[in-house]
Amino acid sequence: TDITVTVKLPETSSSTTVSTDDPDNITCTVNDSKITCIFADDIEITDKMTITVKTTPSAIGDFEVNADVTTEKTDSDTDNNSDTIQVSIEAKTDLTISIEDSDDPVDGSIYAGSNLTYTITVTNNGPNDATNIKIKDTLPTGVTFVSASTGCSEAGGIVTCGITALAKSTSKSVDIVIQPTTPGTITNIAEVSASEHDHIGTNNSASEDTIVDAVADLSIKKESSQTKVAVGDPLTYKITVSNNDMGGSFSGNKASNIVVTDTLPSSVTFVDSTIPCTQSGQE
Repeated sequence: TDITVTVKLPETSSSTTVSTDDPDNITCTVNDSKITCIFADDIEITDKMTITVKTTPSAIGDFEVNADVTTEKTDSDTDNNSDTIQVSIEAKTDLTISIEDSDDPVDGSIYAGSNLTYTITVTNNGPNDATNIKIKDTLPTGVTFVSASTGCSEAGGIVTCGITALAKSTSKSVDIVIQPTTPGTITNIAEVSASEHDHIGTNNSASEDTIVDAVADLSIKKESSQTKVAVGDPLTYKITVSNNDMGGSFSGNKASNIVVTDTLPSSVTFVDSTIPCTQSGQE
């Protein structure tokens, strides 16, 4: 039949494979970026044969892929014997993002009204460099934005950070400082994107839960107006518990589940109290 199909791939192509829907009739060979397929039999009128080419580009840019068909028989119309497609090869990256929260340096707890720092780290696993990287951090409800690293800005509870470029196999971190205003569990969510295609999108977001405790400044005072009493007479102690206003961001914090323990002298017997109390031994 003398039918030959020639496909010219970009010179940066590699690992090229070819398959056809009629392997008994079509034999293909790959020589660098050139593919040649020879038909053993004629193609009947209106019949179609498919040749599938898979290749791996090793360079970024715009390329052409050319295909031609020839025959030694007379072809009444040679204008449709070739075709060209434009292929745009983009860079590919795999960005990952993680969040860590920092505990309060005093005693390892986060309190409503104290500062909490989130450290967000972006890693480029390659295979190409990443550019125009954007971190979007959605702050939890019930917090106040305090500050962030250079290159970050906050608007409407969303912190946006820009990283110009990140080479493959490298990481970059930014810090975001917030102040929780109410006790409970808060969740911070961060996402990352870049100009390049990210072929693994499942690791482009991360979240971090933080337990925020309430804080209060309690004080206690014990006094008695009686300086002397006879044996067997009642003796009254007055115990006052105060929740002191800590001021600033801690102002107005409430205290709950308060327990007062009063150790009585061994020579007295508990009689009564103005609020419900229980006695165990001398406490």
